[in-house]
Amino acid sequence: MNIGKNVGNQIERNDKMKKQSFIITFSVLILLIWNNVYTQEPPPQKKTQVGIGVSITDIKDLFQYIEGAGPPATEIFIPINISPTLRIEPEIGFFQSSSENGNFKSSSKSFSFGLGIFRMNLKDGINLYYGARLGLTRTSSSFEYSYNGSATDEQSVEGFFIAPTVGGEYFVNNSFTLGGEAQLRYASSSGKDDEDDEEMTTSSTATRALLFIRFYF
Repeated sequence: MNIGKNVGNQIERNDKMKKQSFIITFSVLILLIWNNVYTQEPPPQKKTQVGIGVSITDIKDLFQYIEGAGPPATEIFIPINISPTLRIEPEIGFFQSSSENGNFKSSSKSFSFGLGIFRMNLKDGINLYYGARLGLTRTSSSFEYSYNGSATDEQSVEGFFIAPTVGGEYFVNNSFTLGGEAQLRYASSSGKDDEDDEEMTTSSTATRALLFIRFYF
């Protein structure tokens, strides 16, 4: 019995139903802001601006945390505004989880490294940006089931992602912003399942909605 695959399928089914209402609300907000500033010119910028940002990796994670499901995962971003209209943004993400339910135990670790490239439009303290993110991912998982004996399963998966992106941020002051972002993310990965010694290859396309806090130096 492939315990890891069964658990993964169950988690994926539970997540799909929760995403849609948040994505629709966020997309409407982005469109309203974009309509107000689309034709505006950004103010002059004398030098490259560098900052640091933190995101909640999906809006649904925030609501799950409020309901007591555990803390949301975060990603770290380094926004670099090369000019008033161009941004590059390296990112790094990490997530670790473990659970135990009777005779079943599981643990998982995920890493991601990426880069975003964006066109920007700043007006009246609101900065809209659009472009794409791309990067590499790695996930390792282990599962253990013990009942009249024991069974274990370990998986290691590596892959990449690319995500057309639109986002916005509001400057609370000259250094601090609050914002959000919507992505259409394609991901592909491959790896090995130790239980049946088979190669695994998966791909997916999904929407993501993020909340951001950024601080500029």
